[in-house]
Amino acid sequence: MTTDYLANRYGKTQAKARKQRVLWVSVGSLLVIAFFTWSIAVNFAAPAAITAVVENFDVTGQSQTKVTIQVTNPTGNDGICAVKILNKGFTVVGYKELAISAKLGKAASLETSINTTDLGVSASISSCWLK
Repeated sequence: MTTDYLANRYGKTQAKARKQRVLWVSVGSLLVIAFFTWSIAVNFAAPAAITAVVENFDVTGQSQTKVTIQVTNPTGNDGICAVKILNKGFTVVGYKELAISAKLGKAASLETSINTTDLGVSASISSCWLK
């Protein structure tokens, strides 16, 4: 069996194969370009967000912990940050949402006391969001 015989029988000529190859290479190229355009738009056009880190914490007793956090607010809008206190078993024993005012500026340090149900051994920021 020759190639011409198979091409005539099944309708797959070299010209048709070349057209299909060009089509699929074009579709693949467009998908790659669309993906990179989307990823650049997501990474560089993403809105700024409020972030916070725990500067220090002090366990003042069995039922209270003082926490100082450093807040970065590039948006200039009001927001909220959730602070949680964990015990030695990594159970949340204290939780508080702190209101972040836009008047504090782009970087501020806040101190708060959080009541706990057990002795806390660590403090962390759960999340921050805009109002």
